[in-house]
Amino acid sequence: MPAILKAHLTRIYSHETPEVLSCPQALLNKKYQDMDNDYLQVKKVNDLVYNESTLLVSVFKDYLIKDDINEFLRRPYTMQESLNKLQK
Repeated sequence: MPAILKAHLTRIYSHETPEVLSCPQALLNKKYQDMDNDYLQVKKVNDLVYNESTLLVSVFKDYLIKDDINEFLRRPYTMQESLNKLQK
């Protein structure tokens, strides 16, 4: 193989390092890096809207119930006071 051809081929193929080959992957990662987070946020909202049986929805409902109960109390009661009132 002539030296000029060998030098030319070496120069062309020396750019095929993992960094150069992963450049398209890096560009795609940069372009779509927020899609993962966006999907997760949209999924959480959809789970709440469609009343899916997930941990997030059950915790949210628990907080709703707790807030609803607290709205009707005149004041916070201790455990002993609560038990006394429930027995009446």
